[in-house]
Amino acid sequence: MNKAAKQKSFARGFRQPVTVDPDLADKVEELLRRAALQNLALANKAGCVVAGFSKVEKALAGDRRMVLLHASDAAADGRRKLDRLVHAGAGAEEEKPLLACFTSAEVSSALGRHNVMHAAIIQDGAGRNFIGAALRFMRYVGEDPEIAPAADAPEQDTE
Repeated sequence: MNKAAKQKSFARGFRQPVTVDPDLADKVEELLRRAALQNLALANKAGCVVAGFSKVEKALAGDRRMVLLHASDAAADGRRKLDRLVHAGAGAEEEKPLLACFTSAEVSSALGRHNVMHAAIIQDGAGRNFIGAALRFMRYVGEDPEIAPAADAPEQDTE
């Protein structure tokens, strides 16, 4: 976005002089983050969110198609265990994103709970809206959503 402002792309697009706030990119990033977290809160109120390691583990073992949300500060060991469950539930050609773009404090605040490190989101209605908003935010900040690792992939220690 900063590059577009410097190259005067907005002025060419609108075919008139345009003044662009130098903090535009940061403001857009914050708005996308806030929108995604608000969608997470709505998905929670709609019953599309399961939070907590053991509850998420149990939900992922069920039949529902779910997307996994990790807090960005969650421990690698817990992430790895749940990531394997997501992959085991996915078909061979189906890839499920693993979202890890918000801190535990942000996720906890959105869900109205304390110390949430992992959550599973049902890919339905309000849950789908959150997933879309989170993916938009991640693309904007240049993060690619992780894809569930293959069941036969060797474990890699990230610490």
